[in-house]
Amino acid sequence: MTSYVAVLTFPNSADVYQAYSDLKSSPVIGEVGSAVILQRDADGALTVPQDFDPGAGAGVATGSLVGLLVGILGGPLGMLLGWGAGAAIGALTDADRADDADSALSVLARSVPAGRNALVLQTEETDESALDHFAADRGATIVRQPLDEVLAEAEAEQDAAEVAREAASEKLRSERKAGRKEKIEDRIAALRAKLEQL
Repeated sequence: MTSYVAVLTFPNSADVYQAYSDLKSSPVIGEVGSAVILQRDADGALTVPQDFDPGAGAGVATGSLVGLLVGILGGPLGMLLGWGAGAAIGALTDADRADDADSALSVLARSVPAGRNALVLQTEETDESALDHFAADRGATIVRQPLDEVLAEAEAEQDAAEVAREAASEKLRSERKAGRKEKIEDRIAALRAKLEQL
């Protein structure tokens, strides 16, 4: 059995909602740990209109792995990978890693174009053909990435983001300290000038 993050994209927005509904009663559901519909607007912003956890009936994906990945892709890392508009490649990691076509997170981020939606699944599949048929029957394109690769990349990117945040905080503290020192020196000089005028 292999664990994946699978992204199903559909020709029309309405199709993803129908597939989401169909999935709940499909035999494929036995291989799905959690699922979420992602909506990406024209500017690249990510929203989650619906989600479910098959093991708990109607539920909230934010507690699941898919919910975690949605948080990652919808946050600063998602901006870096192209989920949001105005992303500055290199903000958290170097451009080579962010542009790496083989990166599992990059592949997932690119699989949902702006202005479209998708069904994102965490799966445990013994045979990929069942989900492939489910997708094909609904006109969907499916992209899978091994779960362990996605998690390893997410962990590495989060670690890099933390290092970058710490470096930025240290730089800000240094600049503030230098600014305070300059202000003190300016105030002393101003007082000295006033005293000399007396």
